[in-house]
Amino acid sequence: MAIPYLGGKWEQITREERYFCAEFFYEIKKDLLDGKRFLLYLKENGIEINLNEDWEAGFEVCFYRDFLKYHGFSGEKAKGFSLKRTFDIVLFSESVFIIIEAKAFEGFDNNQLPSFDSDREDVKRAISYTGKPPKIYILALTSKHYSMKPETKAHFDLTLNWGDLERIYKNPIFQTADSLKGTTRK
Repeated sequence: MAIPYLGGKWEQITREERYFCAEFFYEIKKDLLDGKRFLLYLKENGIEINLNEDWEAGFEVCFYRDFLKYHGFSGEKAKGFSLKRTFDIVLFSESVFIIIEAKAFEGFDNNQLPSFDSDREDVKRAISYTGKPPKIYILALTSKHYSMKPETKAHFDLTLNWGDLERIYKNPIFQTADSLKGTTRK
């Protein structure tokens, strides 16, 4: 039922990437249990993954802070990690660690791009304290209206848009995210 002052539903108004990421997290959690359609999509698009491994998803993952604390690492071992750094979505398996950086209304800021490159090494370094680090992939998830320059795209292993998720999950909220036009920082 439509709420009059919204002119419909909040999900048709919001431009907040965390809202769309929460929906994606909900879908991927179910999908990891009954089909792994998103993982299959990634595999078909060049991401080397083993569909038969155990997989887990994380939302708003403050990886360095939580991982290092859980394993009791502080002082020198925690030095150099960005303890406030948060990944939008992470897919974990024994051999692969997939970071998904999402944008909806906005584009990527040139100031944040070097942090993605650092994350590749920092995640490996953190996990190496406990065992063999997995292969790290960083994916960009954006609106189809966001045109990424080649030098921006070079920071990612794969770029996809919200419409790809709508085709996989048949969830219309992803079409809303994919239709957003906003800041065109590249």
